Amino acid sequence: MLEHVNIRVPSVARTQAFLGAAFPDFRVRGSGFSPHYGYWSHFGNDEHYVALFQGEEPGREADETVEPFTGNESYRLMHVAYVVDDVECLMNRLEGEGYKPDSSGNLDSHPFRRRVYYLDGNGIEWEFIQYVSGKPEERNDYKLEDISS
Repeated sequence: MLEHVNIRVPSVARTQAFLGAAFPDFRVRGSGFSPHYGYWSHFGNDEHYVALFQGEEPGREADETVEPFTGNESYRLMHVAYVVDDVECLMNRLEGEGYKPDSSGNLDSHPFRRRVYYLDGNGIEWEFIQYVSGKPEERNDYKLEDISS
C-alpha cells in the first residue's frame, strides 16, 4: 500500500483546495517551513497523505502552473490516481467547488472501471477510478506486445 507521494508544487494551497474538495476527510496532518526545502504540508487522512512542497512561504506562492504534458518530456510526474467508491459522487463534489474534468472521455470506456481526470489549481493531473469488478484480470487490459523485432 502506498503511504504517501511527495510533490513539489507552485502553490501548496491550490493543491490542498482541490484535494479537500475531492476528499472531505483530508486535512493538514502537519506543516512547516524549512530554509533548505521551503514550505511543506502533509495533507491527507489517517491512512495516507500527499506531501506537498513549495519554495516560498505561505501567502507568497509562485504565480505559475505546471505545464501540460506534451509527450516530449524525459522525466515528469504524469498523474496521481486514487481509487474511489463512487466516481459520480466525486465528480459532483468537485463540480460544486468549481472544478471541471480535464478529460471525461474515459469515464465509461471500459466495462469494469470508470475513470475521470482533473487538473488541480497547479496544473497537476489527478485520476479518479472506480472499479466495478472485484477481479483484477477484468479491471485491467494488459496485452503483451512482441518487442523482439
